[in-house]
Amino acid sequence: MASQRSNPRHAGAGRHPRLALFGFLLGFSFLGSAIAAPQKFHYEPAKVQISGRVILQKFFGPPNFGEDPKTDAKIDVLELKLDRPIDVGPASSIQLREHHCVNNTACADLYINSGNYSGVTCLELVDLDSPAHHLEDFISNHVVVDGQLYERETGNEYTEVLLIVDNIRKVSL
Repeated sequence: MASQRSNPRHAGAGRHPRLALFGFLLGFSFLGSAIAAPQKFHYEPAKVQISGRVILQKFFGPPNFGEDPKTDAKIDVLELKLDRPIDVGPASSIQLREHHCVNNTACADLYINSGNYSGVTCLELVDLDSPAHHLEDFISNHVVVDGQLYERETGNEYTEVLLIVDNIRKVSL
């Protein structure tokens, strides 16, 4: 007759399979959220390097920016569709753009690059050396862009965060 002694290494094994499964799934979810957490970027003067695919978007422009589509201009805008969402915000101190007063009564400080944005998936591409980079040549291509981020300031800027292109290059996936 075989001995019925239990092996201490296996004591308790199989007693709580649901608890073991729960622990595994909980640990896996923490790992997954750490991997999927958006990378944090800061506004200019910080330098950034971001990858994605260049796309061409159409937006309504002046005079009414879509309020009257029959008369509003149609604007082609080059954007970088990011490989992964990013978070963007000020590095530390918020930059004062100007102190603006109207008739010396109502004054307001205008801040630039002060907004925090989570889960940004598209950045408008801005080529200050236009047409030096020939951004149109990169449409539908996967690229890496070096540059600086800034927050939308005018109605002629079509994404919340824009990317000033210092360098752009095609890469293969």
